[in-house]
Amino acid sequence: NALELTTKHVVLMLCTDGDELGREGSAAQDFVDSVVALSKLPVKIIVRLYTDDDRIIDFFNRLDSKLTDIEVLDDYFGEAMEVYLHNPWLTYGLGLHRLREAGLTSDFVGELDERCFSIEDIHRFCEEFFTGGEVDLPHPNNWDAFISSLATILSNEKQQWNPIMRRQTAWIDIKKLEKMFGRRKRHSMSNTSFQYSGAGVGRRESLSSEASGGDSNRDDVTLEQVIQRWSHQPPDYKKLNSMQDLLVNMPTLFPPTNTTVESHEYFGKWKSLSREAFTGEGEELNSLLKRAARRSKLFLHPDKLPKDLTKSQTILFQTIWDVMQEQEMKTLS
Repeated sequence: NALELTTKHVVLMLCTDGDELGREGSAAQDFVDSVVALSKLPVKIIVRLYTDDDRIIDFFNRLDSKLTDIEVLDDYFGEAMEVYLHNPWLTYGLGLHRLREAGLTSDFVGELDERCFSIEDIHRFCEEFFTGGEVDLPHPNNWDAFISSLATILSNEKQQWNPIMRRQTAWIDIKKLEKMFGRRKRHSMSNTSFQYSGAGVGRRESLSSEASGGDSNRDDVTLEQVIQRWSHQPPDYKKLNSMQDLLVNMPTLFPPTNTTVESHEYFGKWKSLSREAFTGEGEELNSLLKRAARRSKLFLHPDKLPKDLTKSQTILFQTIWDVMQEQEMKTLS
């Protein structure tokens, strides 16, 4: 009660390999009950996982998705890959990771490993992270002023170790920002929030159109055609698309983009990936593809799917699973 009156909160950090918790049983349920009880108090829970067991990772990720005051973190390199898959414009420095481990960042910053930030989000992040919200950074409406001010800020910051590129880089990759968002500076933002969906190159509508051969809402488009245009390369559709294309364009298979299958809340659990995360090569690209493939397995595995899927939903998930397994064998084996 005293904490609630002062608007303060306690940070509780749990370091665990979760060995007993990844199994169905009383230990797991007791833990969940305890966390739920704590979540009703002014307590922020940071779970620092020390495991590569998919079972345990899935257990904590599901818990994370249900509760707002719990954050599940991997080790530094693993978390850096998670952030990069969504937001490759950011160098995930060790200092930022330590702040998150200590529960000293906002819930907004905690979303870096959950979704692709829009340019509005990036502007907010830069203001919060570099100026503490005390200095107004020019809005991306004025793209040149925004980039110029950001470059000035970065020139006064030390470069950080980039665990993805394995070298020192600036906190923000301005060239990548230009590539992802700069072309939009020619268009008025007055009628849009300048969103970047992350489902490819920020153009979900056009991707959905491509996936259905030009019109995603045509009544004569079949589920088989939508899947085929996602999975295989035109014009003969005999060769599989690259693994990164399959991963990035996966949202085009889900409602509302795909109108040939019924809606289900489970589709919303997929976390879109940024196409710009897969522009590297060699070991850098392979490491990111392995990480993304691992995540897709946790989402697509038959044992994880809801029990109330319709026939078309079941066909869709099974086909995606088969295609991803086949391409993973070709790409990463």
